[in-house]
Amino acid sequence: EVSSLPMALALLGRFELTRGGRAVPIGPGQAAQLLKIVAVNGGRLLAEQAIDKLWPEADPAAGRNRLRTVLVRLHQAAPEVVRRDGELLTLGAEIRVDLDQFRDEARQALALRSGDPGAALAVARSAIARYRGELLPDDPYEPWADEPREAVRRQMLDLLDLCATAAAQRGDLDEARRMVERSLEIAPLEEHRYLRVARILRDQGKEGAALSVLRRARAVLTPLGIDVPLRLPGTGETAAA
Repeated sequence: EVSSLPMALALLGRFELTRGGRAVPIGPGQAAQLLKIVAVNGGRLLAEQAIDKLWPEADPAAGRNRLRTVLVRLHQAAPEVVRRDGELLTLGAEIRVDLDQFRDEARQALALRSGDPGAALAVARSAIARYRGELLPDDPYEPWADEPREAVRRQMLDLLDLCATAAAQRGDLDEARRMVERSLEIAPLEEHRYLRVARILRDQGKEGAALSVLRRARAVLTPLGIDVPLRLPGTGETAAA
C-alpha cells in the first residue's frame, strides 16, 4: 500500500521528497545530490555527466565506482526514485516534480502571451503559485545548479512582468505594484523594477511612497556604480534624503 502512494519532489524553495505527503528521508549526502542533479536536468542524465558534476576531479574508473555506491544508497532510501538503464540515469516517471510543473506552465504562458493574453495570464498565475522560492536554496555554491537556477529565476521574472503589465492595462495598479515588488525580491539589483514601482505609486497619488522607493534603490544600487535618477519624470520632488 505504501509503494502505491504518489511521490513528489520539491526543488523550489526547499528540497524534499515525499510519498503520500510524508517525507522520505534521503539524508544530506551524495545520494541526495545525485537525485537533485538528475531532477534539475529534466529527469534524464548520462551517467558520465553525473560523475563529472559530482566528482569532476575523479578518474573515470573511480567515478564509476562512486556512482555505483551512491546509487545503492539512494536505492535503499527510495528504490524507484532514480533508475539506471545502461548509461542513462532517469527519474521515476511517476514522481511529480514541482520544477517540471513550473517550467511547463511558464513556457506555456509565455508562448500564449501574444496570441491569447487571457489564457497566458491564467497559466502564468498557476506557475507563479508553484514558485515557493529559488531553486535548491540549500545548494548556493554547487556549480551544476547555477545555470538551471538562473533560468528558473528569469522565467519567474518574465511571468511577474506579464502579470504586472496585464494588471496595469486593466487599471489594477495595486496588483501591478504587488507583482513588480515581488519581482524586486528576486532581482533586487535591477534598476528598472524600482522605477516601475515608483511610477505606479506616483500614479496612485502616493508621492511619498514613490520617493521612498527611489531612496531604497539609491541605497542598494549606488554603491555598485548604478545611477538612479533623483526624480521621476513629471514630479518636482527628488529622492534625496
